[in-house]
Amino acid sequence: MKSGGEAHDRRLDAMRAGEWMKAATLLEPVASSDPWMVNDLAVALHQAGREDEAVKKLRTLGDEDKLPALVRLNRMYLEKAVNIAAEYDLNWEHKDHDGVACPDSPPLVSVIVRTYKRPELLKEALASLKAQTYTDFEAIVVNDGGDPASEKVVRESGLPRGRYAMMEHRGRVETMNTGLEMAHGRYLTGLDDDDIVYPQHLEKLVEYLESPGAAPVAYSDYRLAVYEKGEDGELRPESKSDVVADDYKNGVLFYTNPCTILIMVKRECYEKVGRFIPALDLAEDWEMWLRLAAEYEFHHIPEITAEIRERPGDQNITKRRMRQKYFWDNLVIMMHKGLVAASAPMRPELSEQYKKGMAMLDGLIAERPEVLPLINLRGLWNMKKAYSWFADHGRWFKQLGEMELSRRFYGMAARLDPLQPKVWTGWLRSFGT
Repeated sequence: MKSGGEAHDRRLDAMRAGEWMKAATLLEPVASSDPWMVNDLAVALHQAGREDEAVKKLRTLGDEDKLPALVRLNRMYLEKAVNIAAEYDLNWEHKDHDGVACPDSPPLVSVIVRTYKRPELLKEALASLKAQTYTDFEAIVVNDGGDPASEKVVRESGLPRGRYAMMEHRGRVETMNTGLEMAHGRYLTGLDDDDIVYPQHLEKLVEYLESPGAAPVAYSDYRLAVYEKGEDGELRPESKSDVVADDYKNGVLFYTNPCTILIMVKRECYEKVGRFIPALDLAEDWEMWLRLAAEYEFHHIPEITAEIRERPGDQNITKRRMRQKYFWDNLVIMMHKGLVAASAPMRPELSEQYKKGMAMLDGLIAERPEVLPLINLRGLWNMKKAYSWFADHGRWFKQLGEMELSRRFYGMAARLDPLQPKVWTGWLRSFGT
């Protein structure tokens, strides 16, 4: 990693000050073959809103295997982010897929219920809607090409405004988009067929959203119920725990996602920011919340109003999500310009340790290239201590059961700061199971 002397320091100073076009102008004449210079130019262009140019610059670099790991990661995520933006049309319009036109007095709320091959679970979800203390809503059940018996469940649910549409199997994201198109309400929210809402769920959300000066987006807390199969073959909740979010503040969504599909949003907000993006697979909801947060305020209602249920069959999905977590995290945050992967850190005093750390990362990736999509880029640019980013990865790989990788990252952390007791404690624990 070359420093480029005082001239490059001025370029980095511009980046650290958030003067992205100034940094790009300074980097343009010198970013020819040095991958770090090209990388920094691409970072500056991306942050300045010139994503296509950023990707073109990174594509001028040669053999990927010879590039620094961080440059390879930056190029991978920038290319994917630009491709997703180019390939998917966010715009949507109202379509009554069930043939039910909007009444003269439309409901205040539309609840979009996604279902797929689980009519028995759907029955319980709809019963929880039937028990709502707030009644001015329609329930739009969208069947993602699953069991046609779900239509009978909707018809027999007793919901006065129960609607149903069968679509070809296209996945849960397009199912949600279909529900958006069908919605007649002023406020839109969702419910998956394997979850339930408590009786005052809609009332609490509507009560806030209809209050003077309310933010147009609201979310509450929920209870997580983990089900296990007993000796008799019946599923029963083995544990329940309350998931309580912090109050919303600007920027919090770049670090944590406190919201679920149960979030309630003014219709006009969705109309402005567009549809959910199917290509994001495991992170489409979080990306949508970031898109909404760029335009609107959110509000947290500190009450448990719903129950999200995890069943044995969901565990494989949970494991897959966990393993792919940072791939999607990096991509979504990159799409919203919340990540900077530069040749130096935000804090100049950490530059030497940063260079040493990136050199160690290069050595690891040369041996284990499959580790690249498991790396978490968040926090690298603005880290407060160089060793901590590597120690965090030590903890992360231990969670995944990748003990050898856990030890490798703890070892890198120790080389950056051998006097940190918790680094050595983490390293010792990585020998466990």
